[in-house]
Amino acid sequence: MKNISIRGLYVLIDPAFTASPMHVAEEALKGGASMIQLRCKNLTTSDQTSLARVLCSLCRKHKALFLVNDYPHVALISDADGVHLGQNDVPFEEARTLLGDDAIIGITVSTLEEAKQAESSGADYISVGHIFATTSKHKSYPPVGIVALKQICEQVSIPVMAIGGITTSNVSSVLDCGVTGVAVISAVCQSQDPLRATNRLVEIMRHRNAYRQPL
Repeated sequence: MKNISIRGLYVLIDPAFTASPMHVAEEALKGGASMIQLRCKNLTTSDQTSLARVLCSLCRKHKALFLVNDYPHVALISDADGVHLGQNDVPFEEARTLLGDDAIIGITVSTLEEAKQAESSGADYISVGHIFATTSKHKSYPPVGIVALKQICEQVSIPVMAIGGITTSNVSSVLDCGVTGVAVISAVCQSQDPLRATNRLVEIMRHRNAYRQPL
């Protein structure tokens, strides 16, 4: 396990959900986000890289981790801390070879089987979702739910992030499952006040002190 802290509030910045990705990212970091991920499917590689470089610099300033979704080559060029991969993205082994052993590589999972496979492959963390119904991304399967999330947390030893439809009204039930942290998109990116939205989530998480300690 790397000597890094993969925990807390993980905010995904998606230009499809905000006209001001840099503003939202900076407000999220000021509000206490510990990790930022750039997720953009509709930008050119050049535009993704330019945005990633600026976000990476911003995260360094706030001592937060910065990851790129799906594109390990963009993560490499932008000096990101790592990459996050979906089940149908670049194979884990290919990303690891390109980025090296020090890079953080996370994998999205929706079942216990996928979670165990991600752990055995060497993933640094997993993101379980979608936990609740969400409009941030089209899903072909129903929400994972709290029961399955708790089961996954109990049976893997790497950090577990939860994602999908998480808000201030349901984050406590997610924390009770034993996750290491939670990831959000709409709750921050589509808020009229990203700073306040982030701060509210972070305060709930800190107050409950419900973080799971990876083994």
